[in-house]
Amino acid sequence: MRALRFIRRTKLAHVLFWTLSWRSMVHTLLQYSPETSLQVIQHSTTITILFQMLMVYGIVYGLLPRLFRPRRHGLFVLAALGVVIATSVGAVFFKEHWMRWMVDPDYHLHRTMVILSNLMDGLVLAFIWTVIYIAEHLFLKDRRHAVVERQRLQAELEFLRSQLNPHFLFNTLNSIHVIMRHDRSQAERMLLEFSGLLRYQLYECNGADTTLEKEVEFIRNYIALERWRHGADLEVAFHAPTVVPYRTLAPFILIPFVENAFKHVSRSTDRPNHVHIRLGCTHGQVHLRVENTCDAPTAPDERKGIGLANTRRRLALLYPDRHQLDIASDGRTFTVHLMIQP
Repeated sequence: MRALRFIRRTKLAHVLFWTLSWRSMVHTLLQYSPETSLQVIQHSTTITILFQMLMVYGIVYGLLPRLFRPRRHGLFVLAALGVVIATSVGAVFFKEHWMRWMVDPDYHLHRTMVILSNLMDGLVLAFIWTVIYIAEHLFLKDRRHAVVERQRLQAELEFLRSQLNPHFLFNTLNSIHVIMRHDRSQAERMLLEFSGLLRYQLYECNGADTTLEKEVEFIRNYIALERWRHGADLEVAFHAPTVVPYRTLAPFILIPFVENAFKHVSRSTDRPNHVHIRLGCTHGQVHLRVENTCDAPTAPDERKGIGLANTRRRLALLYPDRHQLDIASDGRTFTVHLMIQP
């Protein structure tokens, strides 16, 4: 890649192209006109190459940036043809006068044949260089667009994460605050659990990815805090593999669904309240199923908390076409099923 940038920056490809063209033309003329002196051929070829360069760069750097636009393509073609004709004719007359003045006073050439030959060569060269310029322009434009898009996505992901993490911290601290009113020793144990969560968040989730094992451990600790908060009034079940397979995953991509289950769980006194969480990994896919009872009929789109909304957006940015999120409610239970292909 560095070599390509160096070649493009120094125009080395241009130098090589015109040098090889000059040598090829000299060799061809020597083969077909052995009676012509080397000096005459070299001068003639140099003039031809110079006018071809004038034609090519006039079209590529003069006409293309200005005229190759929607609704102006016809004007560009006419202007390019004009440049080809002008340089083809101009090369013949300049060559004739130059050769008579500097090389051979008796020099002459068949103007019509040479002009037609120059026109054919000019059209071919103009077409080739125009295609190369457009292809390179489109390639660089796409690459610049990809870089800008990647930077935009990264900035958006960082912004979403900066929103998600304080949101999670606020809810967890609020849980500890509730426990402190009733059991100070239990609140101290919760603070120790919370310090582990905070350590994970601050020191192990600064990169773009973490491991599924760490995320599972993080969810276990969070559920432990919520168990202490709700006590016996809430049935909590968490099922995950004993040995978690190695998978890379975006940090905090699973916890918002768990957090929302505890946030919106029912507070009924006439029926059991529960949060059931099942996490598995099959065929390389990570599956998370979260179910909680709810007090009132809840449409799937009614939960628009910061954490869940940002997680939807992060899933769309990080795993396009590699995740499936299904949210359903029957009025008594709220269910989330998430599948991610890391």
